[in-house]
Amino acid sequence: MANLPGGTHVLSGAEAQRLRTFCTSEVWTEADLDDYSHIVRGPTSSVRADFEERSSVDGIEKTRQSLADIHYGPTKVPLFNFLLQLTHLDPYNRLRYLETTRYLALEAKVPVDSTDLSGTTTFMYAISTKPYWDREFADIMVEAGVAINHRNRYGCVAGHDIIMASDYSAKGKKKTVDALRYFIEKGGDVNVAEGNGITIHRMGTSVQRLIPEIGLLLNGGGGAGISGSTSGGLGGKKIGRNDPCHCGSKKKFKTCCGKN
Repeated sequence: MANLPGGTHVLSGAEAQRLRTFCTSEVWTEADLDDYSHIVRGPTSSVRADFEERSSVDGIEKTRQSLADIHYGPTKVPLFNFLLQLTHLDPYNRLRYLETTRYLALEAKVPVDSTDLSGTTTFMYAISTKPYWDREFADIMVEAGVAINHRNRYGCVAGHDIIMASDYSAKGKKKTVDALRYFIEKGGDVNVAEGNGITIHRMGTSVQRLIPEIGLLLNGGGGAGISGSTSGGLGGKKIGRNDPCHCGSKKKFKTCCGKN
């Protein structure tokens, strides 16, 4: 921990990689949890009763902030991220965890923008596709007023992790397209540069060769998909083989997204 870059400034190069390596290799264990972690794993009625009791003693604003300040494990997992993880680690009780999340975020109004050690919010994890693409959870975060274009310690917004696709199966491609479409529809900015100066739009120029719908999304085509023929279209308009590709790569369509 002592060797990890501190502060809130955007990282790049070796500093960013060192923090990424730590955050992707460390996990919380039961030993890292507190009494409240057991409360949120119980019925929502217990979470509600606890919040009301805390508020009667400390006041509602202090109670909200104290819950937003909860973090678990070496990577400082915040409360809502803990609940997101529970919905996948314990799918049998997923509906209960979602109910608790709705109560805390929308009724109790606990702030949802808390971050982990990498500066990443729960919303960003919910749509990153690594490992989650959880629209239901993300919707709660959006309704609660999460910052869609929050940048983490690497300078990334949620779209950066989405566009770095790692699963090129049919299911994986669909997940990537659906998550990126969601990000853009909610006001996500594809022109934000991460710490090394690379935008989502630029990253997409290579990804779209394997997932053509990405090019449509990044260039305002709605992501409805393209035919795969050499005369594919954007918004119903046919593109000739020698026309500039609609993805913005500046290559001819036949040598880019229209390549057989």
